[in-house]
Amino acid sequence: MEAFTAAMDPLFEDAADRKADVERAHARVKNLKAAAPAEIKTQVAALSEFYDAVIDTTGKSMAEDPAAYARLNPTMAKVKTALPPVSEYTTKHCPGLAKSLEQVGVS
Repeated sequence: MEAFTAAMDPLFEDAADRKADVERAHARVKNLKAAAPAEIKTQVAALSEFYDAVIDTTGKSMAEDPAAYARLNPTMAKVKTALPPVSEYTTKHCPGLAKSLEQVGVS
């Protein structure tokens, strides 16, 4: 999840070039999706859909882009089922990250 959140960081760096920021953020999400291990590829794809929708709505009102906002609800529903297996996989295969999360009170 942290990697997906980091993929959106460019959106908040420089409002002057939003289009380039959005393209960079989408590219990062695409790279994360491509790098996902086979065991959680489907779940990472669902998280990617959600983050792509969030990226598309960043800095826009619902009136400006209703289609982008309409994508949020269905993708958010997928996150609820995708997140537990991704978290479980991360805890199992990335013990350093799991330990770091425990130290800051996230589990």
